Amino acid sequence: MQGSSAEDGGTSGPDGAIRLLHVDDDEAFCEQAARHLERADPSLSVGTETDPSRALDRLADEPFDAVVSGYEMPTLDGIQLLRAVRERHGDIPFLLFAGTGDESVASEAIAAGVTDCLRKEFSTEQYALLANRVRKAVTAARQRHRAGELERVNRLIRRVNRRITGADTVAEIERMVCETVAAADPYRFAWIGGPDPETGAIVARATGGDAADYLDSADIRTGDTPEGRGPAGRAVRTGESQVAQDIPEDPSFEPWHEVAARYEFRSVIVLPLQGSESDHGLLTLYAGRRAAFDGTERAILTELAETIAGALDGAEARRRLKRRERELERYESIVEASGDPVYVIDAAGRFGFVTDRIVGMTGYAEDELLGEHVSKVLPAEDVRRGEELIESLLVTGRDRGTYEMTIRTADGERITCENHVSLLPFEDEFRGTVGVIRDITERKIREHELERQNERLEEFASVISHDLRNPINVVRGSLELAEQREDLGELDRAHRGLDRMNALVEDLLALAREGGRVTEFGDVDLDVVAERAWDVVATGDATLHAGTDRTVRAAESRLQQLLENLFRNAVEHGSDPAPSQATADGSVDGSGGHGAADPGDGEGTSADTPVTVRIDDLPGESGFYVEDDGPGIPPARRDRVFERGYTTGEGGTGFGLRIVAECAEAHGWSVAATAGSDGGARFEFTDVTTADS
Repeated sequence: MQGSSAEDGGTSGPDGAIRLLHVDDDEAFCEQAARHLERADPSLSVGTETDPSRALDRLADEPFDAVVSGYEMPTLDGIQLLRAVRERHGDIPFLLFAGTGDESVASEAIAAGVTDCLRKEFSTEQYALLANRVRKAVTAARQRHRAGELERVNRLIRRVNRRITGADTVAEIERMVCETVAAADPYRFAWIGGPDPETGAIVARATGGDAADYLDSADIRTGDTPEGRGPAGRAVRTGESQVAQDIPEDPSFEPWHEVAARYEFRSVIVLPLQGSESDHGLLTLYAGRRAAFDGTERAILTELAETIAGALDGAEARRRLKRRERELERYESIVEASGDPVYVIDAAGRFGFVTDRIVGMTGYAEDELLGEHVSKVLPAEDVRRGEELIESLLVTGRDRGTYEMTIRTADGERITCENHVSLLPFEDEFRGTVGVIRDITERKIREHELERQNERLEEFASVISHDLRNPINVVRGSLELAEQREDLGELDRAHRGLDRMNALVEDLLALAREGGRVTEFGDVDLDVVAERAWDVVATGDATLHAGTDRTVRAAESRLQQLLENLFRNAVEHGSDPAPSQATADGSVDGSGGHGAADPGDGEGTSADTPVTVRIDDLPGESGFYVEDDGPGIPPARRDRVFERGYTTGEGGTGFGLRIVAECAEAHGWSVAATAGSDGGARFEFTDVTTADS
């Protein structure tokens, strides 16, 4: 059934109220008939019209369910009015209530599509019969209309299902849904979107129909504001479908009345797309007629929304699966390209997987290792240590750890290795571990060489200390005599020299005794030791930002000494002249700068503007950096700041950053000076061994 108004898709269900238009040129009869009809059937609401032409206008503007018309009228007779109604308003029930019983009139009316014909009589019984015929006609028309609407929506669902079945991605599904729905009568426009958590705006991701510009003019929100009280905002807040059946008269649609009228939108439904896995936002449909979304259509469209949400869930799952497959392929490529041997053992300690690198390192063929216990290549002591590490991981909840071990090859060679062990994912029962082995033979040799160098440095420190402390005592005694005799001419210079020698002694002792000694490596949390170093440096109003959570293999005391020197260097030179003041030969006009005064020698001036120091991980590398927002180091000096004794400051010793370099070298790290993100000094440390590398 199509309603008498071109914008109306029918009224409520078969048991609902019926709006009837009675057309007759006799006004008194119209009024009398209306009273009798409403008395005979209280569900009838009768409107009257004496002019057939005006009746056609009212049918276009008002939602009527049926028409009762007389036959003999001055401008249009009942048959002519019937033909006009059929042409403009489809199959709305039309009953001819005529005073004539001429069979030719009845035949002509039937040919024109009349619903029923009754003889006009002025009796209560005849009015009751007419009311009964009207209700039966409207009920039958409504049933036909609902059956047609149901078939229409079902056809739409089948089309949508066919189209999304062949779609692989979320974007394809959303686009196809919007295009398919918008192409089906009575819908004019469709979009899928969701709320932006940062702005609170509801943003479309896909559209269908010829009104995409509508969204450019419609500010739709999620909050309890005028822009958020419409159907879309309510759907987001409640999680339930929302309808505006008469947009021009709906006060909740007031912010968009003007733009909706431009596109002739008369009703709208908003359907949440809530899948079992994810919330996919909203599907919004606009129709070009009032009351387009009755209870039946709303229920069917809700089922369609559930189907679409399920398809989006599936597309999301496929996307995640493909991403995981790509990640697995990338990890496999990384494992093969890393150069490190990798293995997997089960909960009983038997090899389940080995790479070619393991085969090459051990000298055993792959089939000689698979299924064998790790004791085939490890001594009993290392097997025990590995079991203790795994037990510790299970108890503490950590998923990875590192220990050193010795591999026994097939030909009897022993290789010192570092084993980075990770637990295989499991829920109830431990499934085993994966290990990445690194040959650290060279590192062990280097550590041994560093130990021998320490012995030489100790001897050097003692000699330097003895040779310098005697002159210091002499200078100090001379100064005391000069003061006693009031010979003060050289006191300032003598004091500066004395301070310089003291600083030289202390820095030389630190370099000699600390610079090369790394006797034991352990797992050190970089952020923790950074905070500890910061606490023992006179930092004034300076601030530290520790953005790292990395754990490195280092000697904790030496790493703290390294960071203390860097922090002191940054704080004390935070107010030095900018690199733009450097002259052509690399010197600085005046004192200061990370390369002008001694970098890290403790002789800088306090900063006028508090300096900010940052320590964080190097992106994409196994290393870290320390940088400040001070004046920085001129590029020409960056290669020299780590040289022993290099300084351009009058009171500097040139050992501050040298100690930093020696500490880094003692760990096997590389250090480089460069420009920080804010133009200050930045020191980058690479080749750093981390606990999980």
